[in-house]
Amino acid sequence: MSVDYDLARPYCIAALTALRFLDERTGGRRFGPDADARWRAFAGEDLGEVRHPGARVRVLDDADRIELLLRDADAQWPGAFGARVVFDLPAVAQDDAFGPEWTPIAEAFALWRDVAAAKLPDLAQLVARLFAIWDVTFAPRRLPTLQLSSRWLLHGPSAVAAALQAFAASPGAVWHAQVVVIAEPPLVDDLRPHQRRVRALARQLAALAGGLLSQQHPTQLLGHVPEDKEHPGHQRITSDLTEL
Repeated sequence: MSVDYDLARPYCIAALTALRFLDERTGGRRFGPDADARWRAFAGEDLGEVRHPGARVRVLDDADRIELLLRDADAQWPGAFGARVVFDLPAVAQDDAFGPEWTPIAEAFALWRDVAAAKLPDLAQLVARLFAIWDVTFAPRRLPTLQLSSRWLLHGPSAVAAALQAFAASPGAVWHAQVVVIAEPPLVDDLRPHQRRVRALARQLAALAGGLLSQQHPTQLLGHVPEDKEHPGHQRITSDLTEL
């Protein structure tokens, strides 16, 4: 199953933006001058000069760099950064971030330049940026008090985003154990483009939570809207219905 460019592009920008934010807080090994130098060596410029004297021929390009970084991050924080989870890609192994049909993003140089230059000082600004990238309105939700005994069933990107910020402010809370996200697949033929973006954003926020909260377990995702009797003990928190 292929992903249309109008969905693949915001996914890629959002994933890279979140990784840039996280990288600043975990040692900065993926972005910056040192990372650029390592990439130039790895990408094959020197090899290109040997094969074509006087010419700087790149064996790998910026699209490759982006995909490799996201694959690496998806392995470090299982399922957090790959396209497989965001788009519910079928027949893709759990340890594969993209699958064989993924097409590298176009305009990769400009995308990398813009994301690498961005500064997002806190999680709230990152969340706002992710909604803007997907062209979805963020409608902040008032949440119940988060406790270690809380069990939340979240539906919609604004609900997921609000919960993500609440968990970030509560270090003892465990996202993967306390949260289930209703994450309907976005690649459904009869959905309007906006509905596809909303679903993809909700899934991406849910997936990114593992990395942003420094937790090693993937988010529990539910691919359908459950009946009330399902997930007993969980409090359902839903975004504004106009968002869905």
